[in-house]
Amino acid sequence: MFYLVPFRIFEFALGALVHAVPHTGKLQGRWVNECIAAISLVILVGCMVVFDENTPFPGIVAVIPCFATALFIWTTHTTTARILVGNLLMVGIGRASYALYLVHWPVIVFYERVRTMQFFQFEERTAWDIFAILAISSGAAVLLHILVEVPFRTASVNRRKFVVGTLAGLAGCVLIGGFLVYSDGWVRRPWIVGAQYDAPAYQNWLGKRLKPLKESCVVAPNRPCSPDGSDWIHGLVIGNSHVVDGNTIMRTIEPTHALNMITTNGCGDLKGTSKNTRACADPTSLRYSPEYMRTFDYVVLSFRIFEDGNSQLLAYADFLHENGIKKVVILSNYMHSSVAFDDVVQMYGNAPLTLERFIYFPDQTHASLREYAQLNGYLFVDKRALVCGTAACPMLTPTGVPFSYDKHHLTYEYALYMTGFLKPEITAYLER
Repeated sequence: MFYLVPFRIFEFALGALVHAVPHTGKLQGRWVNECIAAISLVILVGCMVVFDENTPFPGIVAVIPCFATALFIWTTHTTTARILVGNLLMVGIGRASYALYLVHWPVIVFYERVRTMQFFQFEERTAWDIFAILAISSGAAVLLHILVEVPFRTASVNRRKFVVGTLAGLAGCVLIGGFLVYSDGWVRRPWIVGAQYDAPAYQNWLGKRLKPLKESCVVAPNRPCSPDGSDWIHGLVIGNSHVVDGNTIMRTIEPTHALNMITTNGCGDLKGTSKNTRACADPTSLRYSPEYMRTFDYVVLSFRIFEDGNSQLLAYADFLHENGIKKVVILSNYMHSSVAFDDVVQMYGNAPLTLERFIYFPDQTHASLREYAQLNGYLFVDKRALVCGTAACPMLTPTGVPFSYDKHHLTYEYALYMTGFLKPEITAYLER
């Protein structure tokens, strides 16, 4: 909305004001003007340093750098301004700046597409990528400036040809737009099949994924989910947002067990220290209660690794081991795609693809978890190794359902598909 004219009219007004105030009316005194130029620069640099991803920008704070820029432009007659922006390099950049504004985004889009589709590089852009984008954008801007802007400004234009050419261009845009509307988009990806992976499909996936939660006891304030009855085998699944996947897998593998669930999702970490709310405090206190944890026959840890690696998981596993929790299943080595599934479909289609080119794994983290489990009699379940083996990981289930609609949360169908690979190892461990 900000980019609509009514919501940024103040930017245009500041530019008009700078142009309207006559140079002869500027404040008297050289040092006064030099100070104004210096202060405006300090404000601009301060905005660059202080503003971050949490700053609501664009928005009302945009007034600050806009006002500082207007002040600096107003003092271009000063020595400070002549040195900084009056040199040949800055003047050249200024002349080609509009052309650079026009070409930079198409260059970024096509560069990313070539980088991912042709070279399968899905990690974050490197400094070399940024340098390449800058170089290509600058070169294209210079060509556009020399071949289009300069001739258009200096050559005499035939008014009749100009009008005819403008109308022809507009007619062409209207025809292309009408064709795209009529054909429901540009037909360039024939592999996309109907509404199989559209927004309703995503909502359906989300509903299916969360449905098992209604059949489980989820620890919440005033609902401790203590095991009831001695004839049941009681299990507790603990995890972040992937606790849902662990719950689905365990309910399918052991349908006769009574499963409870504690989630750390929204609480930041295993200790619940990131957000000190009651919704986090109650489950956290139970999770670190030896008496409560001993009421379960086994515990399942279903986490995607935290930002600090596996240190929290290892510390919690130590807590369980020290307090006599003898059976712990660690569901680990989650598949994590660098590209969301809908983007993969857009680029490569929904043929039976593989995840290997998209997935990355912090192998050293999982190796230490595996070693810890072996030393303490716990079960480390390497989902990737069991599902993928020595081959690439299948992106789709045999019925065509993707492993995830985002980058790592499993679909309900894929979780069920994984249980066929995970069940023998987990069942054998729990029956010991």
